[in-house]
Amino acid sequence: MSKSKEEFDKALLHLKSSNTEDEILSHITFIIKGFNISLYKDILLSNPYYKDLLKDIVKDVLFDLKKLKRVVEEEILSIDDVLKKEGYSIKLRELKGDCLSLSYEIDNKILDIKSLI
Repeated sequence: MSKSKEEFDKALLHLKSSNTEDEILSHITFIIKGFNISLYKDILLSNPYYKDLLKDIVKDVLFDLKKLKRVVEEEILSIDDVLKKEGYSIKLRELKGDCLSLSYEIDNKILDIKSLI
């Protein structure tokens, strides 16, 4: 999920050079979804216009993340079913571990984003 500081600076530059509200919404959404909250929280909250837009953006981003989490959880259940039927598989266990890690990462991202509002 997290990208480099250089990529963040580029995204921030795009946000600051936006000409329409749709562009601003798109860039803020991209920033919230793709970067660590420590990079953007103060910047977004210190700008009254961005802060006002955050409520709607956060709602949409949380919806997307929760949907993604459901898909990952379904994949974990599917892997469990295959493991029960076919027995031990190193590849499936690794895949399940990756899915669990992603699920925890999504949970942490959700908590971070909720702290914006």
